[in-house]
Amino acid sequence: SREGLVNFNGVLFQNLTSTSTTHFFNITTNNVAGVSIASGTYEVEGAYTPTLGTFNVSAATSFTLLSDATRTARIAQAGTGTVTGTMRVQRYISARSAGYSDMSSPVASSTVADWDNELLLVYPYSPPTYYPSVWSYDEAIWDYVPVTTSTEVLTPGKGFEVYLDSYGTYATFDATTVDTRGTPTIGSLNISSSLSAVNDGWNLVGNPYASFISWNSLYTASTGIGNTIMIYDETIADFEVMTAASGFEIPPHQGFWIEATSGSPSVTFTESNKTTSSNSIFKIAPAGNFALHLASAEKEHFFTSKAQFVPMSGTPFDHDIRFRPVPHPLAPQLYAVNEENVSYRVKHFDETNEEVQVQLGFKVQENGIYTITPLNLFNIRDLGYTCAILTDSKTGNQFVLRDDVKYTFLATTADDVNRFSLTLRKNGNCTPVYQTSHDVIFANGINQVTVGIQGEVEKGSIRVLDLLGQSVNNALSVNGEGQYTVGMPPVQACYLVEVNVNGTTYLHKYISR
Repeated sequence: SREGLVNFNGVLFQNLTSTSTTHFFNITTNNVAGVSIASGTYEVEGAYTPTLGTFNVSAATSFTLLSDATRTARIAQAGTGTVTGTMRVQRYISARSAGYSDMSSPVASSTVADWDNELLLVYPYSPPTYYPSVWSYDEAIWDYVPVTTSTEVLTPGKGFEVYLDSYGTYATFDATTVDTRGTPTIGSLNISSSLSAVNDGWNLVGNPYASFISWNSLYTASTGIGNTIMIYDETIADFEVMTAASGFEIPPHQGFWIEATSGSPSVTFTESNKTTSSNSIFKIAPAGNFALHLASAEKEHFFTSKAQFVPMSGTPFDHDIRFRPVPHPLAPQLYAVNEENVSYRVKHFDETNEEVQVQLGFKVQENGIYTITPLNLFNIRDLGYTCAILTDSKTGNQFVLRDDVKYTFLATTADDVNRFSLTLRKNGNCTPVYQTSHDVIFANGINQVTVGIQGEVEKGSIRVLDLLGQSVNNALSVNGEGQYTVGMPPVQACYLVEVNVNGTTYLHKYISR
């Protein structure tokens, strides 16, 4: 039956042969003399449990742990049982926007070529023209390491950043079932020698088992590491942070980041870390902290960055989390900066203060139009902060943060890294967080653009910029709602129409003919 169990139990050697496909739900090997597969094709939908004896899977046969959108087969906690030979361990990855995912291998004796069979992977590394889609990480050199060949070994316990993109368009990834073939990891695996704390201590590791594991269980038995992990979540195109106390379970085939807090960290995966989860989740849900999200307004395939802010009390994070950029060299960066100029992805603030000021670090790798969007403003409103202001020192704008309203701006690679800062106020002369945004409508004409503005206007201006951010005309003053017409240069080129209303900037691209 679908919930049935086949138990190979005994003291005499057992041999399986078949001329067709045999489908198990649960299977257990519990034979001191061993169980061997001589021929046939076998599939497991639920769990395989190696209780006792050796399970020999011949290279001439096929033994697959299945995975689909509903369920992922697993290898349950082992007794003294072992496995020899080659299993095929599947992992279903749901459809999503193209982006990075942290991955790892649950088997030994496999290479990236295994994933190449199902994923679109590229290997040329010739900056700035070509970049590979798979990266490992070396904390000792404080940098990502490109994977430039499909023969790269998928060592259990090692994590990889893999760019998932079905068509090479930086747009979408179709639902795909990946399989990794080799001898599954069973028993303890010590990865301490691969960890480093030379720089910021963050190391990219991976779940070595064909099973979900408890992060709290792994952390509790380890020494010299922090209680937080980071996992890249492509739904927000950024890292999310989870704590040991959160009860988070790390999926099979999942890479993750751990923080070495001493020069001699000790981390050993054990069978007791395994859980009984069997779903097909291959990412984590956003933590829901108040955050600022930086993204390109022009290129959907641009990678993004997010800075999170959490109160000191009532938070699961016991310390600030250092900033970690994504592998792609074109990814923009946004993070919090402390008094010692250290960069942080997650920054605590004292919620008892009437006013909080945070310096932000900022960097883009290509000139263009970008946006900063506030996320989860309700978290700071609940603490009494009715005023949240983003200050742009380059333009002089002070943008009042509102739900689902983006601050749009032009950025260049030469911009000051300290261009932006954040201010939170409980009491002050400030527009409420949930202010209604202005409606700004652009209409192109021949060598001119008409701008329609609706809403109360205290001050504003319209100017035309080239792609280097230089003004090409005198600014037109905006003194109320209505329509404004601005002349465009007759020279064939691409220009930006910048409209500033009450400190909020709107940008519009115009291409003269």
